Amino acid sequence: MPFKKIYSKKFMAKFFNRNLAKYGIESPVADMKHQKVYRSISPLSHILLYDLVFKDGKTLKIRCVANEEGERRHAAKILKLLWENGFNSGRFTVARPFGYYPKYNAMFYGNLPGENLTHILKEKNFYKILTSIELSARWLAKLHSLNLRTAKKLSRQNDREQITELAKIFSKLKKYYPDLVKKEFLLTKEYFNLQDKIDWKNTVLIHNDFFPGNIISHQNKISAIDFVESRMANPLIDVASLAAYMQSSLNPISSFSSEQLDQIESKFALSYFKARGLAIFSFSEELIVLKFRTFLYMLLQFSKIGIARLNYAKQLKNKKLENEYYHFWRGRITDLIKDAELEKSKLSKKIDLHSHSFLSDGFFSPKKLVSQMKRRKISVAALTDHNGISGSKEFNREANINKIETINGVEIYAKFKHLVVHILLYNFDLNNKKIIKMLENSQKNENLRIKKMIKKLQKAGFEITWKQLKEHIGSVFIDVGHLTSVVLKNEKNLKKIKTEVLSVVKSRNDFWHHFENQHYHERDSVFEPLSTIPIRKVFEISKQIGAISVLAHPGETFGFLKKKKLLEFKKMGLDGIEAFTRKNNLEQEKYYLRLAKELNLIVTGGTDWHRTKDDFQGGEKYTIPYYVYQQLKYYLNRI
Repeated sequence: MPFKKIYSKKFMAKFFNRNLAKYGIESPVADMKHQKVYRSISPLSHILLYDLVFKDGKTLKIRCVANEEGERRHAAKILKLLWENGFNSGRFTVARPFGYYPKYNAMFYGNLPGENLTHILKEKNFYKILTSIELSARWLAKLHSLNLRTAKKLSRQNDREQITELAKIFSKLKKYYPDLVKKEFLLTKEYFNLQDKIDWKNTVLIHNDFFPGNIISHQNKISAIDFVESRMANPLIDVASLAAYMQSSLNPISSFSSEQLDQIESKFALSYFKARGLAIFSFSEELIVLKFRTFLYMLLQFSKIGIARLNYAKQLKNKKLENEYYHFWRGRITDLIKDAELEKSKLSKKIDLHSHSFLSDGFFSPKKLVSQMKRRKISVAALTDHNGISGSKEFNREANINKIETINGVEIYAKFKHLVVHILLYNFDLNNKKIIKMLENSQKNENLRIKKMIKKLQKAGFEITWKQLKEHIGSVFIDVGHLTSVVLKNEKNLKKIKTEVLSVVKSRNDFWHHFENQHYHERDSVFEPLSTIPIRKVFEISKQIGAISVLAHPGETFGFLKKKKLLEFKKMGLDGIEAFTRKNNLEQEKYYLRLAKELNLIVTGGTDWHRTKDDFQGGEKYTIPYYVYQQLKYYLNRI
């Protein structure tokens, strides 16, 4: 291939004079300078920048990309397609295409002013980084929103074919990376097992190599380059690609703290989904699978380059260079495998964002609850006691000791018309005066309710006093569960309950359910209405304290809540819905996941552990995947 031609000043001047006329540039070239642009990714790539000065005084910068290892025809077609479909002006652009020339295996396009996102990240100007990240997300959203029938003709090989290429180079890799090949095999096999979880039917034109080096920022404008791998596929591949590069030590972002990385990823994700008008729920499990896929794809690319460089050093018979390449690429592949395994591990993590201690109506102390969660291998947990947060600090402290991540939570009894609705609040300051005051008022009202119920129980012949209850519980918030617990500790009370039961009582649990069913319902003499907070006030306080509000176990409360009613809650201030809970049956879970996606509500999940052994054993069998918490984090880390 005549690559030497593109370095010839005389030849290229004639070349531009012949070919630029069809783009409306008829003035001949008066002067031309050119320089090679250094790119470390491949020694087989030729990237040149030409500075053209025309006889009419106008100037033009043109880039050329030529490859010894593959053509750029596909990238040229994509660039032309985008240029003709809205990417030729405004804030979200691409370089102007000047064509692909097979004879020189070269693509020519207008130079883009500005700096790439890799350089911006190196500057550590966080405001500038976040601005560029937001614009990058919106650029991507515009790409994924294009309705391009012709793009389907431009599709490249599918994902499975790309990843399968790893197998072709494993034999070569064994020679250089014998200790890594086995892990690569295992990761590839794992990828094929996970691949079916992705909704591949939802395909659009994607960039497929969307990483900081291919994103150009200039004066509040964003462009992208390098469309060689662009094709029709699931749009989340692009989202995952940037996320994977952020996690990988292959780029300068690795020098950021994990908190800063979370901020950057959150900004990108929220901006992307907002621009597309989609629910972030779409980002959940698919993103984890796709990030894992992206790491494998990066393994493929960098393994290929590693072999090419090692072979190049061998041809030169340069042992020193060969040794440098070996250690450099071995280190990069080790980092990639580590990151891929980390992403894979997220798929096996479990969370529980809804649980209760004995400070409301739970079975365990906050400390004991943490030990149970550790035994169940819970990675992220929330204590959500009813109308109280007195156990949260102890719970968080114990969880931190046991390396369980926590999020502050509480479950509120809210009133909506004639219904009692349970609202979960997450991510608030435990010392916030507004929520403390709201909960204190609620606790006082609930305690008055319990005192009235005690008097009615005494009239019915049961031995129970408020003092006994307070001494036994030691909690600010007294729940009917506490009341039942103390009633059942008295032998005389147990005998009285036995006389009310026709069948044989086999366990304390039977006593418990019989007693509550016999005395606590609206038709019963002991009944007192639950103390509640108006739902609008709950949402109002939630917004004021920066919390996330979630509708708890909707299947148990409403069955199948109509979309219109859920939309009404959202307009009042609801942020999310607890779709993953054992109190929703499978059909309800699917129903609420669909509604959450349609209404752009976040999704949470928890076992809702309470007070009896039967109850928490049932919760033990129910698991909520880690990705539910991951998508919640993107909402919590609002910037």
